[in-house]
Amino acid sequence: KKGRVYKFDDLGCMVRYTKAGDKTEFKSYFVNDYSQDNTLINAESAIYVSSDELNSPMGGNYAAFSNEAAAKALAAKLKGTTTNWKGIIE
Repeated sequence: KKGRVYKFDDLGCMVRYTKAGDKTEFKSYFVNDYSQDNTLINAESAIYVSSDELNSPMGGNYAAFSNEAAAKALAAKLKGTTTNWKGIIE
């Protein structure tokens, strides 16, 4: 909320940081759209795919999508699951 930007190399790292008890207030969260190069999307409206076949930098193994059909297609291909922001935070 103060204009500072925090960058994380993995979705899991971002979630752990926000839950760590720090009093930092976040205005919004953004993630990279897996299906589009260099495109940030609102993390709270993204659809996420989780699969052991996804290799993220810190082992979170999630991919974010703005398009639900694309997310479901990748989940089916990789035998993964889909979830939303609430599922990620919990």
